[in-house]
Amino acid sequence: MHSASPGLLLLSFLFLADADSPPRFTRTPEDQTGVQGGVASFVCQATGDPQPKIVWNKKGKKVSNQRFEVIEFDDGSGSVLRIQPLRTPRDEAIYECHASNSAGELIASTKLSVLRGQLRSGLSPCVCPGGYPGYLSSMYPTVASMSAGIGSSSPL
Repeated sequence: MHSASPGLLLLSFLFLADADSPPRFTRTPEDQTGVQGGVASFVCQATGDPQPKIVWNKKGKKVSNQRFEVIEFDDGSGSVLRIQPLRTPRDEAIYECHASNSAGELIASTKLSVLRGQLRSGLSPCVCPGGYPGYLSSMYPTVASMSAGIGSSSPL
C-alpha cells in the first residue's frame, strides 16, 4: 500500500485551514409581543470565517429610523436591534437578521406584534428577549397572558 508523502499532507492541512466557512447562527431573534409606547429588543449572533456581518431588515429593507437602534457586540459576532417607542401598526412586521461573509449568507426571521393600550403607571416599558428577568408579569396584563410561563394573566 502506498502512503501519502508528508509534504502532501501538510499542503492539504494548510488548504483546509484556510477554507472560509459560511455563517452559522449561535443565537437567533425570537418573536415578541410589545405594548405601544414600549421597547422591543431582538438579538442575533453568528459565527463563520471570516466573521459574518450582521444586517437587520424590515420588510426587505435595511432598518433606518430614529426609533431603531442597532447595537453591535464588541467582538463583532452579533448585534441587538432595539425599537423604541413601539408604534402600532407601523412596527408590526417581520424583521430579518442577515448574517453574511465571503462564504455565504444566512437569514433568520422574527415577528413583532404591538398591542394598543397603556402601560400601568410607574412600570418599565421593556419587552425583552427570553432569558431576561420575569418582571413582565407586572406589565400590561395582556402581555403577561401572552408570555407563556411568565407571571400571571390576572389584573393586579
